Amino acid sequence: MVKVSTMKAKGYLICCLVLILAGCSKKKYEPQLIEPGVGIGEVKFGMSVKEVKEILGKPDQESDYFLVFNRFGLSIETENGVVNGILCMDATDSVPDMKACEARTKEGIGIGSTKEEVLAAYGEPTLSEPLRLKYEQLGACFLLSEESKVNNMLFDELK
Repeated sequence: MVKVSTMKAKGYLICCLVLILAGCSKKKYEPQLIEPGVGIGEVKFGMSVKEVKEILGKPDQESDYFLVFNRFGLSIETENGVVNGILCMDATDSVPDMKACEARTKEGIGIGSTKEEVLAAYGEPTLSEPLRLKYEQLGACFLLSEESKVNNMLFDELK
């Protein structure tokens, strides 16, 4: 039988507890709900760039006009330092570490949804083109692939 000193055992227990608590304190990204005119998950229209970074972490690309998060397939569009647009993207070969955005609207529309599913969820669009469905009243635009599946979703702040 191996004897472990009380001090070593306490040290080991404290170390394990610290690791468990540290793991619990980190936010794990989960697919988010997109609310047209409101935002995506905790990120809301009108929020500052600083607040977005506190929620999503460091962006992979950043300019005065956008924050790109490849790991989420997400671009947060900004103007004067505040969120005014959201772009959910499909994975792309041109950006090797780009993941497909997993976010969905409450109607279940997201990357990979069909044109028919978008029409069933939102009705006739304000503008309908072969590869684009625009809903001005929602501030939403769904870009479609040649297979008529959503490959990009743009959401603008409603004014």
